[in-house]
Parts: sequence; C-alpha cells; structure tokens
Amino acid sequence: MAIFAGWERWQVQRLGARFVSEKEGKAARRHLETLQEKYLHPHLEQTLHIQRISDLVLRESAQTALAQQLTLLREKQLPPPDLFDLTESVTLQIASQHLNAFQPARRQLQLCILSVLRNRADLFLLEKGLGGGLLAGIKGAGRATTSARWQRLVTVPTVAGAPCKAGLDPQTTHFLTELMERILRGVGHRVAVEALVSVVAALSDLPEPPVHDVGESHPLAEKLEAVFLLRQLWDALLALPVRQRVILLLGAQDTAGESLLSLLTHHKIVREAELAQAMEIGARSFPVLFRELPCSDTRLAELLKIMPETVRQQRLNARLRLVNLLDLWGEQAL
Repeated sequence: MAIFAGWERWQVQRLGARFVSEKEGKAARRHLETLQEKYLHPHLEQTLHIQRISDLVLRESAQTALAQQLTLLREKQLPPPDLFDLTESVTLQIASQHLNAFQPARRQLQLCILSVLRNRADLFLLEKGLGGGLLAGIKGAGRATTSARWQRLVTVPTVAGAPCKAGLDPQTTHFLTELMERILRGVGHRVAVEALVSVVAALSDLPEPPVHDVGESHPLAEKLEAVFLLRQLWDALLALPVRQRVILLLGAQDTAGESLLSLLTHHKIVREAELAQAMEIGARSFPVLFRELPCSDTRLAELLKIMPETVRQQRLNARLRLVNLLDLWGEQAL
C-alpha cells in the first residue's frame, strides 16, 4: 500500500512538473485537467469529507482556489511543491473559513490556538506553509508530512486523541497549551493549523461561548479577534524604526476616526508609559499629544522636524514593512 501511495505521489509530481514547464497553452490545459480530475480533486473531496463538509459550492470554491495556485506556479515557472500537500492546504483554508462563519465558538478557539502558538515560541513553532496556510508543530518538529498517526487524529479525533486528553482538566488555564503540546509532540511533525483546530475542537470540553453584543454592535467573537489582531500589530510596530512607529501611532486612525493609539490603550494592549517609551517621547509630553490624536501630517512633521512630504513617504514605507511583518498571520490571525 505504501509503495502504491509513493508511486501515485511520484506520478502527480511528474504531471505537475510537465504542466509547469509546458509552453503551449493547449498542452498545459490538458496536463492540468488530468492532474486535477485523476488525482487532486479526489484528494480535495476527501479532505472536505474529513472536515464533514459536503457543500457543492464550497467544493467548487476550493477547486477554483487550487487551480489559481497551480496556474500561478506555471506563470512564475516555479518547481511544483508536493501537490497533495498543496491541495490539502488550500482546501483546509476554504473549509476553515466556512466552519468559522457558522461556528463562533470554533473561531474563538482558533484565536486562542494561534495566541498560544505565538506566545509560547519556547514550546511551539509557527510558520507559513504552502498556499499561504499556517503550519504548527512542537519546537524542532520535522517538516510537514502525512503520517498515519496524524491522519488518524484528523479522521477520528475523539478516539485517536483520547490519550492526549487523559488527565487534563478543561477548566484550568493551561488546558489548551498542554493538550496542544501532547498532540504535536505525539505527531512529531508540522501540521496545518486549520486541521489542528478541528482536532482540538473535537477534543475540547470548553463551554460554548455566549454569542451576544459587546457594547452596542460588536459580537463577542469580533471583539476577541480585534484584540488579538491589535496585539500582533503592536508587536510588529515595535520592529519598525522609531520615526515610522511615531508616524503610525500618532497619525493612524480607523474608519470611525478613532486613533490607533487610542485603540491600543482602550483594549489594554499596552500602557501609556510603554507607548511613550516606544516613541521616545517624554512622559510629561505624552498626555498633551494624546489629546491631539490623530495628529495631522503637518503636526507630525513639526514633532519629527521633517517635511510633511517625508511624513507621507515614511508612512508608506512603514505600511509596506508592516505588511511583510504581519504576512505570517494573514487572514487567519485571529
């Protein structure tokens, strides 16, 4: 059986390489159709089946997203990665978006899992994988693969994952960290975060969160997601040069006109003293600036002793750097 699976994977990679290198459009389409219909689409459907999804529209969306990834490989003349892994990654991303849209509790769990993976870098690793999906593992874990142990966990999580959950108290604050550590240490290789969320969700006894408005209009899941993303943004801002950091913190605002700095303090992401230190502004001057938020380009130019045109250029540079710094989190960053 293993020999057959290895031969099939070899066939897929051979077809993928021919598709990528083919210069004639008609021949490339023929290779792509064979690749998809004979190998990749069945794997895509199997992945959706494991996630208990049978929606035809969703299947078509996943197929379209996969075709786009394959076409991109050909356009850029890139050597094809493991195409079964690419198919699974793209499909899991589509499936995750679908599940989260209808299950607020799952979305909250995903946010918590990403928070644990990021804040416990001493224990876990998190990286961007094929097709833009996130991969997670225990620190020092091997590359992503399809092991029999992991496949069993994904297929029948409540049965295969029972030993991982044994003895853990779901009410303790360290439950999620300990459960994830047991799962990932037992697997030994990197896995797709979307699949990990499904496994943990099946094993978790966390109570169903109430779905009600926080304040006037924001559901609880949206509130949690906003706080999580602000934490990631703050860490990314600290990696910018001080001048760019000041321009964004004092000048940026949301669509409602609220300044970025006010959002960070309102959600208790950071204290005023830490903000003043990060911008190298005196503690006495900070409260005065706070009342001026958001600052205009002219005011920022005065503070930084530069021209307003330079402020705009520095803001553009800062945003481009933030895109790269936050690229790991993408749409999933909860």
